Amino acid sequence: MTKSAYDKIESYFNSHKKLLTAFKFVNKALTPFVFVSYFALLGYLLFVFGILDKRLHYAVIIPAFTFLSVSIFRRIFNNKRPYEEIEFNPLIQKEKQGQSFPSRHCASIFIIAMTFLYINVYIGIFYLFLGVVMCILRVLGGVHYIKDVLAGAVISIIVGLMYWIMI
Repeated sequence: MTKSAYDKIESYFNSHKKLLTAFKFVNKALTPFVFVSYFALLGYLLFVFGILDKRLHYAVIIPAFTFLSVSIFRRIFNNKRPYEEIEFNPLIQKEKQGQSFPSRHCASIFIIAMTFLYINVYIGIFYLFLGVVMCILRVLGGVHYIKDVLAGAVISIIVGLMYWIMI
């Protein structure tokens, strides 16, 4: 996106204060909600199936592998964020420099969605929807480019599909 596109987004949200408040609330609340619900899923798998069940093992190993892989990739390639390359005021305030590609937020939510999808299709679909919301928030918020969020989502969907095949 261009500076003028980000300026229009900022102007729109600033002229609709309730929408801006909702945007910031959803952005802040979504990550901890997904994080807590993921650990609730792990607790459920532990309680219902036990510590030796492969579903629990994969539900821990696959997301951890994805998170670490994306983190290492980001650090090595260290792509700039939109607010670093284009002078504008992002809706999501961050001081972090670089490590934009791929989006770790989006990769995380999509691999968690894929984990839920294996356990319960309906809950998994709900989390995939939350992943799309996260992608939109990160781009409109000015902290990621579209390629960043798409890469995070695609990586996790591919890894998640391999997860389905393994189990």
